[in-house]
Amino acid sequence: KGVAASAALTARSMAGGLGFAGVGMALKGVVQAGMEFETNLNTMQAVSGATASQMRNVKQAARELGTDSSFVSTSAADAALAMTELAKAGMNADQSMAAARGTLQLAEAAQISGAEAATIQANALNAFGLEASQAGYVSDVLANAANKSSAEMKDIADGMQQTAAVARSYGVSIDDTAAALAVLANNGIKGSDAGTLMKRTLQQLANPSEQVQGALKELGVEAFDAQGNFKGMAYVMGALQDASKSMSREAYVTATNLAFGSDAARFAGIAAKEGAEGFIKMQKGINQAGA
Repeated sequence: KGVAASAALTARSMAGGLGFAGVGMALKGVVQAGMEFETNLNTMQAVSGATASQMRNVKQAARELGTDSSFVSTSAADAALAMTELAKAGMNADQSMAAARGTLQLAEAAQISGAEAATIQANALNAFGLEASQAGYVSDVLANAANKSSAEMKDIADGMQQTAAVARSYGVSIDDTAAALAVLANNGIKGSDAGTLMKRTLQQLANPSEQVQGALKELGVEAFDAQGNFKGMAYVMGALQDASKSMSREAYVTATNLAFGSDAARFAGIAAKEGAEGFIKMQKGINQAGA
């Protein structure tokens, strides 16, 4: 009833200037939008198991987001769909509502659909064990990683998918993971390739064989402190750059190949070029809210 009444009111208001054909098209568009909104809400309830009370809140939140002037291309139906995708990723109704604004911010910044943004955002939140309330922060990090580098959002998302679990296990934050992927992208390594490269580098640093330990010692890289905490990506890149300056090219290439393997040694080549300074510069860009 609400959809039909809204459509009729819209049609009457347009009748004076559009003529019957224009009114018909306008009416059809309003009805279709209303039906899409209700369909997305029904799917949201089915996926999330939300109560009637929660769904009233979801409906209101979706309408508010759909009329928010900061989301130029977002409708209430789009907002409801974004919440649905968040629920599909494992969030409950309240968490989906809390995360939805960040999802739509990411969609606007990256010029992707709300549904695609929701999937990327939910994967990142889950991979790094972050709360739904941090969705806005995560959207800034992901959008900045793409905007401050030559990577597309899909590149960042694919890279995260490959390396997030390992990065988190070593205490590397989502910010630093995004910064590393952005630095790699600016040096021609993107997407899942960049994520795999970062993952293998971390694994080599954490579980070195005797031969690898020798190579790391020659490079002057001690990636973990006395308490077993990872010193961070800035430290590793700075130490490798220092080694590249103090060693001959041949010695550096040989040592990094032994330390990281011939494929992951590409990271050492980029570290020699960028160093801690290059990483920290990108890190600062990643941490700019709403940049």
